[in-house]
Amino acid sequence: MLSRLLAGCTVEVLDDVGARATGTLATQAATDDVVDACVVEGALRRRDLVVSADPGDLTTIANATGRALEVEPP
Repeated sequence: MLSRLLAGCTVEVLDDVGARATGTLATQAATDDVVDACVVEGALRRRDLVVSADPGDLTTIANATGRALEVEPP
């Protein structure tokens, strides 16, 4: 099922600009979880829906920006 989901996704390369934006967001949210910060940064920038069984940290990071993150369970 994961391969079917990923077939409809675009994989985005984490370049220098994205890495710096992620670092800025992680600092703003006072988190050391750069993976979650990277997910949030990209989702907010693209206005994407995030599918997660554990939305707590993701929404906390997004809330640090004052923006809402749309998260749905799998």
